[in-house]
Amino acid sequence: MKKKIIAYKVVWENNKIYKSAITLGMITEYKMNKWVFSPKGCGPMAVFKTLKASNAFITRMGLSAFHKIHKCEIIRSKYRSLWFLTYHGNKRKIGCSRLPKGTMFANKVKLLERVGCDS
Repeated sequence: MKKKIIAYKVVWENNKIYKSAITLGMITEYKMNKWVFSPKGCGPMAVFKTLKASNAFITRMGLSAFHKIHKCEIIRSKYRSLWFLTYHGNKRKIGCSRLPKGTMFANKVKLLERVGCDS
């Protein structure tokens, strides 16, 4: 069994619906206390190692008040980039060097609780 790790996920949240904060062609809907996998045709999901890195991402991207940080449990991915298949079946890849500091990659994500100053 793979080791479960605590991380932080920035999600768009409205009325107990949790979706990808940034979309790369596909939107992932997350669940509280339930494991979620990447949509078919997508690589791993991005999470942050620390709460500080999550807050820095929200500030740097100028995200709205609907974007919240959740503590989560993850199963780490062996992949070190994000990718998805385009409508035409081509793979679009985003490597580590283009992602925010503190980004980790997960095969599975389970939201545990909202954290931060407005939790």
